[in-house]
Amino acid sequence: MSVVTASYYPSVTAAVVSGSKWLPPSLPTTTPRISESPDTLLRIEVPEFDLYLATTLTGPKINADYSIVIIEALIDPDVSVLLTLKNQVADDAGNLQIKEVSINFDVIEHRPRAHFLAASLYAMFSLAGPVNIVIPEMGISIGANFSMPLPKISELLQGRQTYYGLMVIERAISLRFEVPEHISGDDMNAISFTYHAIMERTFDWVAKFIAPLPLPANEDSLTWLNNLPSREMGGSVYRLPFGPDPTSRTIFGQIIPLGPQTIFIDDGVFQNLEEVRREIAKDDGHIVPVTVRSLSGMGRYHFPHAPQLSESRWDEKIEACIRLEDQLNERLADRYNELAASTLDSLTPQEIKAVTERPGLDEDAHLIRD
Repeated sequence: MSVVTASYYPSVTAAVVSGSKWLPPSLPTTTPRISESPDTLLRIEVPEFDLYLATTLTGPKINADYSIVIIEALIDPDVSVLLTLKNQVADDAGNLQIKEVSINFDVIEHRPRAHFLAASLYAMFSLAGPVNIVIPEMGISIGANFSMPLPKISELLQGRQTYYGLMVIERAISLRFEVPEHISGDDMNAISFTYHAIMERTFDWVAKFIAPLPLPANEDSLTWLNNLPSREMGGSVYRLPFGPDPTSRTIFGQIIPLGPQTIFIDDGVFQNLEEVRREIAKDDGHIVPVTVRSLSGMGRYHFPHAPQLSESRWDEKIEACIRLEDQLNERLADRYNELAASTLDSLTPQEIKAVTERPGLDEDAHLIRD
C-alpha cells in the first residue's frame, strides 16, 4: 500500500445550484489584471463545516468571449487555488450563465503542510454539500456542490493523516521533509510508528517475532528461563520485556532517532523451548539464539525519551483543518452507509449476503493504523 501525491491534484467539478448568472465587468481580455483593493478577493464559504476562506486574487485569465474564466489565488505560501468557470451567454443584456465550475488546489512545493491543507480542502469540498464562491469585484456569487468518488475521498483522508504525521515529526525533530510522488508502505509504516512514539510514548504495535536473544549457555540463563512469569500455572505462554535498546526509524532516507525502546509481550512463546533448555543446560558458555513469538502478533512499545512535540499551537489555518477530522470521517461514513442502503434495496437476499459478508484479511492488513 502506498499514498500517491501530486503537485497538481485532479480537478473536481461541481454542479452549480444557485447564482449562476453574472454580468462581466469591463475588464481587458488579454492578460487581465484586477486592481489591488480590499474588494479584490476570492471568498470561499463552506457553511456545513463552518469554514471560510478569503484571499486576494493574483489575476484572472479570461478568453475573448468569457466562455472560460480561470481565477487563481494563494491560500497558503505553497498552495494555490485555481477556479475554472465555463460560461455561456444567457440573454441579450450580456449576462453569462455559469454552466460548470471546477476547482484545483495546486501544491507548489512538496511539503507536508501544503499536502495536508490540499487533502483537507479537497475532502471537505467533496463532503460539504453547498459551497459558496464569491468574487465581489467580478460580480460573481454562486453556490456549488462538488463531488468526488468515495474511494478517492478515502484515499485523501488516508493521505491527510500521513501528512499530519509528517508535520508532527518535523516539529518534534526540527527537520524538513520533501514529500515524494509515491510514499511507500515502508515509509508509511515508519511515519505512523514515529508519530505514535512522539505523541503517545507507550502504544500497541505489531510484534510478531522478537529478534533472536543471544543467551549464554550457563546457570544464570537457565535460572532466568525457568523462572519466567507465565500467564497460567505450568503454562508455556510468558509475559516478557525486551530492551531497552536504542531505536530509530528511516523516513524518506532520513534517520529519525527515537531513544531507548522497550517492548512488553503478554503472550510470548519460545520457538523450540525444550531444545533451547538443553543447549543452555550444557553450561559451556556458548551463545544460544532464542526466538520469541507473540501469539497475538502485538506488543506494547514504550519510548520514555522519544522526541517531544513543541507545546506551541499550530497556526489558525492548520488548527482549522485539524478540527475537521471527526466531521470528515463521520460524513464519509454516512455517505458509504447511504450508498450501501441504496444498493441493498436492489439486491436479492443471496446478493446481500455476498456483499455484506466479512472479508478475509491477511495478517498485514492492519499494519498501519492510528
